[in-house]
Amino acid sequence: MEFKKVQCVKGSYYIYLPKNWCRKFVVGEQKEISMRQLDDESLLILPRDRKVEAQKELHIEIKGNNSLEFIMNKILTAYIIGASRIIIEMEGKEKIPLDFQTQISMLTKGLLGFSIIEQDASHIEIRDLSQSNVIKATMKQMLSKVHLVFENILDVLQKPEDLVHQLQLLIAQDDIIDEYRYQIDRQTHLLLQNPSLSRQMEVSPVECLHFAQSARSLERIADHLGDIAKEIIKIFEKTHTIPKEVINLLQKSLNYYNAVMDHFYRSTATEMHSKLVDMNRIVHEIHESPPTIEEEEIYLHLDRILHHCADILEIRINSAVFRQLL
Repeated sequence: MEFKKVQCVKGSYYIYLPKNWCRKFVVGEQKEISMRQLDDESLLILPRDRKVEAQKELHIEIKGNNSLEFIMNKILTAYIIGASRIIIEMEGKEKIPLDFQTQISMLTKGLLGFSIIEQDASHIEIRDLSQSNVIKATMKQMLSKVHLVFENILDVLQKPEDLVHQLQLLIAQDDIIDEYRYQIDRQTHLLLQNPSLSRQMEVSPVECLHFAQSARSLERIADHLGDIAKEIIKIFEKTHTIPKEVINLLQKSLNYYNAVMDHFYRSTATEMHSKLVDMNRIVHEIHESPPTIEEEEIYLHLDRILHHCADILEIRINSAVFRQLL
């Protein structure tokens, strides 16, 4: 980054623009530039004929042969890549089918920060009403939510009176965790498209990418927890009991996940590396345990959870080392 001295002459402030830039864009009779103060208080300077993009907008027209899944995927993609306004209309201004309206409304509720601000029979407008500087908070919420699902599974196993129903409710929590991952992906795209947001978000573009990588591992952990819950239901419906070794290994895996959470923001690379060694010990215990056929699937999922935890630690080690380079 280059620093310029600001000069004050008779109450006006001046800085010199880079000479090479001026030679390229301030030529002939063209002596003007366009300048805009952004929301994060930074200044954007462009050649006069270069338009400043005020808002990223996507218009989606539903054609007769478009499936609901196609339209939903298009909305989700627009959200992730950083669109701030999405307008959905039926081809020929026809009425949007009721099932499309219902599913679009449900999807929007899951897009953190987005809301339908205008809707009639043929038109839906979705807009970003959030701030783009909350990636650390979103990451913390996602870590906590996965922890809560993990902990709740163990709590349910201690009180099996309504085990099947309670586990089914926990399986449904996976959608909420997916929403956090979408939000982090979106925030990452916004920062990469607008580097000036880096100071506002208090995170570098590289660290933002590391958050996105960690979020994907967390999403996979949540998926495995859901699969474990399904396998436990199968075992319980057959035997009306839960093997103690399953509970024991679940608890050890949760303890390891908690250690990853604890080290996520405030540990050195050395401390996090020591936790990677602990992971190998727990994985060894899993493979030493002689499971029944019914338990084997659970143990495989626990193995993957521990490896995803290790992936998160490795990503955070990379972040810690990267900060030392700055």
